[in-house]
Amino acid sequence: SRPVKKAGMPYAVANFLNSIVGAGIIGIPFALKECGLVAGLLLLTWVGYLTSQSVQMIVEMGRDLNVMDYEKLAEKIFGRKGYTTISIFMLILAFGAMVAYCVVIGDIIPEILGI
Repeated sequence: SRPVKKAGMPYAVANFLNSIVGAGIIGIPFALKECGLVAGLLLLTWVGYLTSQSVQMIVEMGRDLNVMDYEKLAEKIFGRKGYTTISIFMLILAFGAMVAYCVVIGDIIPEILGI
């Protein structure tokens, strides 16, 4: 069996930053390189605008329907299936984030403690 290669401090720091900031922000430079600076900035601006509009729509619908809970809003609009679907997706997102966090911490803690 081969000896286990340990990650260095720069790798541990990069992993930790990735868990804090998210993979999306770290992937932006690559995306800009692939599609070009002008097209990349235009697309980034467009996606930011669409995100802002969608969040605004969700907040306004919540106010109009007097519902301030995301899952309950889905239930009010789409019925019980909407509530269940949103809840499942939120569970998957939270579970994925937890797993990623555990992996990053598992990489970083031994490096910091010198284990």
